[in-house]
Amino acid sequence: MGKTTLSSVLVAVLIFAGFATGQTPVAAAGLKVFISVDMEGVSGVINPDDVVINGKKMPEAGINGLIAGMFDVPVVLVSGDKAIGEQTRELFGDVETVVVKEGIGSAELGIHPIKTRELIWGKATSALKRLKDFKPFKVKPPYTLDVAFTDEEEAQKAARIPGAVRVDVHTVRFTADTVMDLLKLFRLAKM
Repeated sequence: MGKTTLSSVLVAVLIFAGFATGQTPVAAAGLKVFISVDMEGVSGVINPDDVVINGKKMPEAGINGLIAGMFDVPVVLVSGDKAIGEQTRELFGDVETVVVKEGIGSAELGIHPIKTRELIWGKATSALKRLKDFKPFKVKPPYTLDVAFTDEEEAQKAARIPGAVRVDVHTVRFTADTVMDLLKLFRLAKM
């Protein structure tokens, strides 16, 4: 990545549902930021725990980390529920995490937005001080994506995508040479 400075470094900040509004220290420092979208809305079609890339289970943080890695951007901070924090550490190592909510069945117990903003601000500041500790998340190509659908009919629809291979009654496999092509197939599969 060359010499790291606050004005030139690319920093990935994966921010999931529940983030309080307000300017982050990353934006205040004038840094380029990758902000992810979460996979909300795919449950019922795809079990997010059953997305596998190159033989490794890939939660939403992993998919978003791959996107950031495609641009040589390291993941430095993830904010979300307890589960995403644990998954993040397994995938990316010692990144900063902020637990701002806890899932309780179909509900959640969240931290007040002002407190959430303070926690994220503090962890983002810590991450900026540790920039040399982070490396972009990458998986070697070619890429194989296995998606397990909760409904057999959805798997049948996804199997009609050119190049798709039906692995079993619920699982469809896609292959691609680039992360972007893989993500396009993933997007088509969940429609």
